[in-house]
Amino acid sequence: MSESPSEIQTAPSAPADKQIAAFHALFADLADRAQRAFLAGFVAGKGLKRAEELSDVSRWCHYQWMKKDADYRERFQLAKTILTDEAEEEAYRRAFVGYDEPVVHGGKITGWYKSYSDALAQFLLKGMRPRVYRDGEGDVSTGPMSMEIRILSPEESAGARAEARAAQEPQPVRTISIPGGADSTQAGEQQTFDSVKEKP
Repeated sequence: MSESPSEIQTAPSAPADKQIAAFHALFADLADRAQRAFLAGFVAGKGLKRAEELSDVSRWCHYQWMKKDADYRERFQLAKTILTDEAEEEAYRRAFVGYDEPVVHGGKITGWYKSYSDALAQFLLKGMRPRVYRDGEGDVSTGPMSMEIRILSPEESAGARAEARAAQEPQPVRTISIPGGADSTQAGEQQTFDSVKEKP
């Protein structure tokens, strides 16, 4: 266990010839050999730059084919789907299976521990069950679907503010004393009603 991190980190290996040949077979229905080679290089190399290096076909040819050749465009979508599936598998592995991380002390690897990616787990769960793991609360479709905006002149705006203030102010309450009726226990007793509001 005396390996240093620099010894462990190696350059990404070139895809094996068997792997490239298998990818060539995926695109066998394309008549143009250069197109097949570029697409196989794209899948094996995981991108346009590596596809150019592996196939010895310029990426500018790829751009021209994308504009003019519907069959090539369709096959390129298939190649992107393959890469997307591989990326999802790797994200799943890092999120739920975990990956080994070295414990480095004094420049030397002294052990290993399993590491997981919570962020990738979040993204995967949101993708797999968006209704359960979405951001926020409540149904996504709730809320106003339209809004009416009215632009007021300064005079109209001042009038609307005055009306709003008037509506918020408490109405004056007037206390009215009414002499007691025949059922009063004592003569001359008066009833007081504090809740009677003065009518305009």
